[in-house]
Amino acid sequence: MLPEHPVSPHLQIYRLPLAAVLSISHRITGVLLTAAAVALAFLVAAAAYAPALWQIAMAGLQHPLGQVVLIAWTFALAFHLCTGIRHLVWDACIGLSMPAVQASNWLVLAGSTTLTIAVWTWIWA
Repeated sequence: MLPEHPVSPHLQIYRLPLAAVLSISHRITGVLLTAAAVALAFLVAAAAYAPALWQIAMAGLQHPLGQVVLIAWTFALAFHLCTGIRHLVWDACIGLSMPAVQASNWLVLAGSTTLTIAVWTWIWA
């Protein structure tokens, strides 16, 4: 028999608040940045023993798909930095009201995008 009382909303119809999505994304970018740092360390170590490997990696990163990966990595780094700063501010019990949280959501996204554009404008200049 089905329950007579209301059931909690399912994940298919429940929309997470932007702050929750950004918090989850902060954790995901942390894991991805750690994996990228380990991969870069292995690549640099391998390049010391096989310079041809370094040449292959550089050719791959200069390819348009490689550039997209580097831009995404830069955005992940900027995003993780901005959300980390926001969490430090929250740890000081600053900006915990709903209007402040909603404003900081957009500030994190704008800051991450601005930092990414600034870095790649500087690189391509």
